[in-house]
Amino acid sequence: MVPEILIKPISWLLTTKTYRNFARNILSGWTLRTYGYPKLSASRYWDMKAAVKKAITEEDGLFVFCSADTKMVSYKLENLFMTCKYGHCGFVFLDSTGELSVKHVNTKGFVTESLLNAITRDGFYIGRLPISNLTEARRRLELLETLCIKPNDTFDYDYSIELEPELITLICDPNSQIPPNFKFKMYCSEFIYLVGKDLVSDPNFKPEWFGDRYIVEPDDIYKGTKPIYEV
Repeated sequence: MVPEILIKPISWLLTTKTYRNFARNILSGWTLRTYGYPKLSASRYWDMKAAVKKAITEEDGLFVFCSADTKMVSYKLENLFMTCKYGHCGFVFLDSTGELSVKHVNTKGFVTESLLNAITRDGFYIGRLPISNLTEARRRLELLETLCIKPNDTFDYDYSIELEPELITLICDPNSQIPPNFKFKMYCSEFIYLVGKDLVSDPNFKPEWFGDRYIVEPDDIYKGTKPIYEV
């Protein structure tokens, strides 16, 4: 946990333009790796794929991944103030070719890519979201994807890691109407939280109060899922 005396200063810092520029242009790309990322072995990939296929066969659902890059400067800075196991998350699925792909939000925007591109990390986890209404969850997922890939720069990464009440209402209420030219910010774990809010049965799938805002972190997503594979 973050020491109480530091919560408000950190919360304020996250909202400043100086921090956003620093995070966007410098912090997000700094790594202490000298020789690059270790390559994923073929056997490990096939183990992951088999685990997801088996889980889908047993019960239809939505699956997420959580990853940790312990050499990233941003990860190390975060762990100065709190203990976090994972630093990033997104959805994982079998694509039309039968291979594992992911949908996630990062500093480049909304990204759909092979899991092999996203797994260059030290720790990796795949779990099932215990969703009570898959139809509604998939509606939200499709809506968010549509909004994120619209032209005209309507979406940006949220470096302040704040849950936006307006965005929650617009995405989670089926009767809401998205305003024309709606612009919004979102971060990786918020993306998953919006899809699963009030639909995930695990009580650990919830935001935390931080200073003057609610936030949801990759560890909150991790704790609210049923494990399928972890390394």
